[in-house]
Amino acid sequence: TPFKISRRVSHEERNKMNIHSIDLHRGQETVNEYYAVSPIDVEEEVIVSVGLQEVTSVLEEEEKTIIMHVGYGFTEQEIAVKLEMKKSTV
Repeated sequence: TPFKISRRVSHEERNKMNIHSIDLHRGQETVNEYYAVSPIDVEEEVIVSVGLQEVTSVLEEEEKTIIMHVGYGFTEQEIAVKLEMKKSTV
């Protein structure tokens, strides 16, 4: 499917764009008329996500929660307060 992109968009910006086809499911019908333009490489995100799920599948739920909070940038102190545990436990 051809896409028109403004001439004001630089060559470098065009190369960073990822165009994704989105399938909309309505009951038994699938509509393939939607597209999203994003700087996110969906394929890479999926690979990373699956890898993270494989690694964390052996952890307890509390351990997974701590890792997710660290990933979101929370400090050990903030995580300890939120999960009602000692900082040394985190």
